[in-house]
Amino acid sequence: MVVLGFLFGLFFLGLIAVKGDFELVDLVEVLKRRKREGWEFRGVPGESIAEHIFGTIFFSYLIGLEIERDLDWRKLFTIALVHDLPEALVSDLDKVSQQYIYCKEEAEKRAVREFGGDVAERWGEYSSGSCLEAEIVKEADKLDMYNRAVKLIEIGYSRDILGDFLEVDFSLEESEEMAEELVD
Repeated sequence: MVVLGFLFGLFFLGLIAVKGDFELVDLVEVLKRRKREGWEFRGVPGESIAEHIFGTIFFSYLIGLEIERDLDWRKLFTIALVHDLPEALVSDLDKVSQQYIYCKEEAEKRAVREFGGDVAERWGEYSSGSCLEAEIVKEADKLDMYNRAVKLIEIGYSRDILGDFLEVDFSLEESEEMAEELVD
């Protein structure tokens, strides 16, 4: 179901051309299989990058509803859809690995250039945080991770293993309040 929603979102937002450009669709299959490494590194049940993207879209929507400013909803959802798309090509790296691999951001930029068009433009906005919609998605990205850690702790996984996932600095009041509600 998540994948159908993801594909529909890509189609609806014009990221998949009607005339048969299925390169992005092929990457969706990779995103469904490729796991987020931070969870795997700690030995807890992993989630795919596609599952995380869905969570980020959902939290972007919730934060967007709370923001008392005009939003470009199409831009918001597009940024949320593509924020981790480069990981289909360059993989996800946990925080420990990132200490030793200094070119992750450059690799993601090179991967995004392969996509071009609206995907590259929106990912660039996300990467730089250059608009309110990108800031919301960055917060939603953190909220999805935070929520997963809270839920794993609730079912018995160790806070010692997952504690750093709960040490999140939120920049928007709305996302900070949501995080507080998640642990109540």
